[in-house]
Amino acid sequence: MDFKFTPEEEAFRDEVRAFLDANLPADANRNDFAFIAEWSRKVREKRWVGFSWPKEVGGGGGGIVEQVILKEEMAKRHAPPLGTCFMGLAWVGPSIVQYGTDAQKQRFIPDILDGKYQWCTGYSEPDVGSDLASLQCKGVREGDVYVVNGQKIWTSIAMWSKWMILLVRTDANSESKHDGITCLLVEMSTPGIEVRPIQNMSGTAMFAEVFFNDVRVPVENRLGAEGQGWQVTVSALAMARPAFSANLRNSFSLKPRLTWP
Repeated sequence: MDFKFTPEEEAFRDEVRAFLDANLPADANRNDFAFIAEWSRKVREKRWVGFSWPKEVGGGGGGIVEQVILKEEMAKRHAPPLGTCFMGLAWVGPSIVQYGTDAQKQRFIPDILDGKYQWCTGYSEPDVGSDLASLQCKGVREGDVYVVNGQKIWTSIAMWSKWMILLVRTDANSESKHDGITCLLVEMSTPGIEVRPIQNMSGTAMFAEVFFNDVRVPVENRLGAEGQGWQVTVSALAMARPAFSANLRNSFSLKPRLTWP
């Protein structure tokens, strides 16, 4: 087996290094939002945000080796994350690419790549623990909407997010608890949603409880088929692993103000 990089792969490494030389000076302040905004704009222009995503949805179409080279060179220089919408890039976007309709891709993917707003994840629930398939937050279809009632907990940055990827139970009588779960994309400003930050001992908050009281979510915001939520989630979490390893170290340098009034 030949472990040598091809000339094309070496050329890509040279391209990444040249970009870093030109755009990441040694004295760059990685906590300066003006610098981060400009950095994000430039890497977005290179299509290195969502680099592994298909080109037809706005990604870079980068192969495995190119992805490794890009992450390796960025890590060597302690570069800021490639994009500022961490959850959107880690699992929401890839899930929409895989399971979303054309209309959903056109609506959400460009904004995720541009980092226009944050996403949060409505998975965990009280008294469920790590047994995610035991979730009880309900989604009942009424015509062209799902009416959602229930609660989520330990929802990261819910208080700053514009959208949530949410799991609800749409069939309480399925033979397997892994069936009957549906994934919805929910705008956090929808009437009936209440967010309660969970303060820690220092008075700061990164997590929240989220309550749903007759929240009406359009059926067009369902991701995948009804009852396919578990499959969507398994795929999303599998895609999140490399994103965590690549970006977690730097992601907290971009966090918003942690105190909550």
